[in-house]
Amino acid sequence: MNHTAEIGSTVVSDIRAPIVIAEAGQCMEGSVEKAAEMATRAAAAGAWGFKVQLLHPEWIAAPDARRYWEHGDDVDQREVFRRNGLVPYPAWAAVAEHCAEIGIEFLGTPFDTAAVATLGSISRVIKVASGDINNVRLLDAVRETGCAVILSTGASTFREIRWAVDRLAEHAGPVALLACSLEYPTPPARAALGRIETLRDLFPGLVVGYSDHTEGVWAAGPAVAHGARILEKHYSIGGARNVPDHEMAVDDLGLYDYVQGAEQAWAGGGIGYLNLHDGEKPAARGARRSWYATAHIPKGAVIQPDDVIPLRPHDVDGARVDVDLAGWKATKPILAGTVVRQDAVKHPSAGRSPSARQALDDGDVDSATRSLLGRFGR
Repeated sequence: MNHTAEIGSTVVSDIRAPIVIAEAGQCMEGSVEKAAEMATRAAAAGAWGFKVQLLHPEWIAAPDARRYWEHGDDVDQREVFRRNGLVPYPAWAAVAEHCAEIGIEFLGTPFDTAAVATLGSISRVIKVASGDINNVRLLDAVRETGCAVILSTGASTFREIRWAVDRLAEHAGPVALLACSLEYPTPPARAALGRIETLRDLFPGLVVGYSDHTEGVWAAGPAVAHGARILEKHYSIGGARNVPDHEMAVDDLGLYDYVQGAEQAWAGGGIGYLNLHDGEKPAARGARRSWYATAHIPKGAVIQPDDVIPLRPHDVDGARVDVDLAGWKATKPILAGTVVRQDAVKHPSAGRSPSARQALDDGDVDSATRSLLGRFGR
């Protein structure tokens, strides 16, 4: 099945290269100007989307809510969000407009219904964080926008994901799922890339991607190989404040490498048929072998084991090397050092030369092999 959905301005599917979202988080440190610069640099690195977070500390966490991530100072969540720097919700419109001008999709993660309303008016795509997968008020507000929704599923059960998808599907635009390991940062052993295939199997009608909380760029290729068609990666250009995301995010070069890794992994998985492709044709001749005569073989002579040797390169008219010519009879003289051609030998009892094409035509293969050879034109 081809998993496909229209996400913002793009049709995302199994037959197209995956898209990469640069997750800026709060790495712009409260500066709209820096956010615009980050979007410009993310677009230059090849990212499809630029994502931010819209939040008010008092509307996201209780006063004593401790941080659950590794990086940064050991203070409560509200204090971390304040220190990171906050952008007033209306100010994001200018960043969204800038993204439209430079050709990168603007999207955001809302952490309250006011943030949802803002994004619904300036963006075509809304990302829902894993932690809000069961937040009924937030999901109801998101679905009423009609935007496409990308839903992260870290630390979630199948029942929770199913409920959220059904809730959003009532009114929202297309829904895509991101497999995720909700651990900051995520060590490779707990990257949970296998969840991508699980989600693809359980939700065959939805596009599935991966929200990457690992460090470095290594996960892009494996995620795509597992079936991810949307990738989200934390991105930063650095800053003066102790924003936790700075430490686990990739920089410009890292983002470029990440995008390249994703696209190359997708391209590399395109050939699945069992027959040579155009790039293999030179090697198919140069690395395969044909029978060569080690000495002059007169017409009518019975070929002895030492009379022939399998050598490179393969000759299309040469006798097959998967058949030992010892005991076969020469039907014409064969000069030393030359290829033993198919029409120069015959089996003493069968009376035919070991040509692959002839083997197929004469039925000298089992029915299953015949079917496959016929299918691939061999």
